[in-house]
Amino acid sequence: MEPQRPRSLLTGSRRTHRKVRTGCTICKSRKIKCDEKTPTCSQCLKHGVACDILKPEQPSNANASTSATELEHERGLSLDKLDIELMHHWTLSTCYTLGDGPMLCSFWRENIVQIGLRCDFVMRSILSVTALHLAYLDPPRKPALVERSVRHYDIALKQALEALHTGNREKNLEVEEDLFAFSVLTLYYLMSSAESFTEAFIPGPRDRIQQSPDWMVFFDGAARFALTPRIRNNHRSLLSPLMREIEGLFNHRQHLRPGTYLDHLRSRIENLNLDPSSPLICTYKHAIHELDQTIGTSIESPAANSIMHIFVWLHTVSENFIPLIRGANPPQEALVILNYACMIPSRLASRWWLENWFNRLRLRSFELLDEVHRTWLVEPRFHPRD
Repeated sequence: MEPQRPRSLLTGSRRTHRKVRTGCTICKSRKIKCDEKTPTCSQCLKHGVACDILKPEQPSNANASTSATELEHERGLSLDKLDIELMHHWTLSTCYTLGDGPMLCSFWRENIVQIGLRCDFVMRSILSVTALHLAYLDPPRKPALVERSVRHYDIALKQALEALHTGNREKNLEVEEDLFAFSVLTLYYLMSSAESFTEAFIPGPRDRIQQSPDWMVFFDGAARFALTPRIRNNHRSLLSPLMREIEGLFNHRQHLRPGTYLDHLRSRIENLNLDPSSPLICTYKHAIHELDQTIGTSIESPAANSIMHIFVWLHTVSENFIPLIRGANPPQEALVILNYACMIPSRLASRWWLENWFNRLRLRSFELLDEVHRTWLVEPRFHPRD
């Protein structure tokens, strides 16, 4: 009996349709019959895409970069030449930029692709992130690549939400793995789209925030998933290398001595005219302590100096501190702590998906500080403790 072959990226059964010469551009590109209903035909309405049935027909020699075959919102991922180029770029370049060390590089190069082969919305997320990476490296192609990235991600998001609401996640571990992989890739996608992610982190134009997925939902869900015992202990899971890396980061922080790099900031907080045991002061102290541990890791343990420690810090302060930052009027002291957090990436290896976000976040958080609290910012003592 012939062994079962892995699902191919390039093959899949497709229904045949009578060739159409009228109708909207979307239906023509997908070679399906258009009912020509106005203002939106039934097919475009079904798949949630913009219909141009009322617009004049465009010339057949339109720019290829913007008239690629319309991405389908149905099961069965159909790829064109640009998507194949993106997949090639992922395996040669993008997968090596998302983490540190051979274990994580192997995870992004092999394991995440295996998940994508069984799950369309994970594969679309891979292509979406890769398109943004290629746009970063090749500015003249940026408009077309960003457009392709957004289109892939929009469809992936709809499919992931459908899986979230219909899949039996308690009994189906694969569904949980798919959703976790999508959540992590979503964070890379949002951080690469620096403007929207920054505005969703701290106050910005409300109309823009509403157009972007809530990054905290994906971040918090992914973090909680990664820390559940049945996931951590499943060494046969495709996610196992990433789980081991995350667990190692937490274990390493627990063995560090209490940090003293931010003692000057800690003193400022203690001198506030507030009850030392108040929830607000406790939140500030906890955020400073965890940030001190992150700085200590980057200085005292070069082997563990991973960019993922930034995400570990975000997780440790996500319950109480991050909501302060995301409020309508963030407290000045919370913004000071955030400014210190924005100093850390400059000490770590540069990442294309991180640099714009942290640069904008640092500028935004500094702009919101008043003159008095700007004087609280002092460069930490970035050298090993005695």
